[in-house]
Amino acid sequence: MRKLAAFAGLILLAAVGTAVYFFQPPSALAYEDVHMFRVGPHAVTLETQSFTIAQGDNGAAKIIVLAGGQQTVLDSWFNNDLFSNIHPAYISRQNVDDHWRRDLVIWQPTYAGGLAASAYISSEDGRLHTLTPPLQRQRLWD
Repeated sequence: MRKLAAFAGLILLAAVGTAVYFFQPPSALAYEDVHMFRVGPHAVTLETQSFTIAQGDNGAAKIIVLAGGQQTVLDSWFNNDLFSNIHPAYISRQNVDDHWRRDLVIWQPTYAGGLAASAYISSEDGRLHTLTPPLQRQRLWD
């Protein structure tokens, strides 16, 4: 009986670990910083730039992606006030292109309180690709 309970506990622990590994919510990137990632065997750089209007705490932002030898600028926005804490970019790792490695998905905030991902970096070729239609999800508290 103890062996069966230990085995069932091990199976449950493995299932929870797998769910946490594959279904992590997107992680917020800093408002202004350079972030380096490995996507498969490829090196990728994401730079977040937040532009404030008259030293305010919200406004336009840019996500500069350097992947596969090409630079792409994605427009975004942020809100760094006391209550909102909305970052210009979020990332997650998930399999988008049906290859065996997970890809780097770039999420941007929506004005409706969610996140939308219209671009990802493929683990196969290390390049930025578009997602049509974009992925959608609710933004969790940071």
